[in-house]
Amino acid sequence: MSNVGDLRISGSGSTAGGVFNTVSISGWGEVSGDIECCDFKISGSGRIKGAIKTENGSISGSGRVDGNIDAHDFTVSGSSHIGGNVTGKSFRVSGDTKIDGTLGSDDIKISGSVRIGSDCSAEVFRCSGLFNINGMLNAGIVDAELYHIKSHASDIGGEKITIRQGHGAWLSGLFKSLFTGTNIILETGSIEGDEIYLECTKANVVRGNNVTIGNGCDIGLIEYKGEFKHIGDSKITESRKI
Repeated sequence: MSNVGDLRISGSGSTAGGVFNTVSISGWGEVSGDIECCDFKISGSGRIKGAIKTENGSISGSGRVDGNIDAHDFTVSGSSHIGGNVTGKSFRVSGDTKIDGTLGSDDIKISGSVRIGSDCSAEVFRCSGLFNINGMLNAGIVDAELYHIKSHASDIGGEKITIRQGHGAWLSGLFKSLFTGTNIILETGSIEGDEIYLECTKANVVRGNNVTIGNGCDIGLIEYKGEFKHIGDSKITESRKI
């Protein structure tokens, strides 16, 4: 895109969408229409009344995108609301993000919270905080260190699935004092994977090759092909080797 110009909004302003090399919004800015660019950045507060297609994108502070985001690498710090679907190679969130549609990326890393209106798919899904996925979470690796309020996914599928209760500095003050001990941190319908380790999880069905259940779980049925370990105080209604 060497033959196109840049779009820069500094302070406050509004403009139309289009094709650009760099899009930068600092302060407050609003763009009406779709954007295609190499680099996209909101610092402060911004709204895009359309879709974004970019190689590298970031939202810091507060940002709203009404349409889809298609980005090779995209990072959100602070808070954001994305009205469409998100696709790309890498997606990073620190803070709070709401996605009305689907999230699909090779590498997803959440530090804080994410709310997804439909399905979420990845090669690697890592979360330190919490997630609320109204559809299915499907990833090769699911590695989640979760905190209250309860996380949720309709169903979870993958190769290696690890759900553990978080400890440390993510919760502070009142929240840290309230949410200690073993509490349900994840509710889901079913979990299916090759290698599964669960803490503080409530699920109707867990199916896997090797399944290990730690503390604080409430599981209806466990089906396993290889090895099953029950190493904590969890409630398991039924387990059977298949």
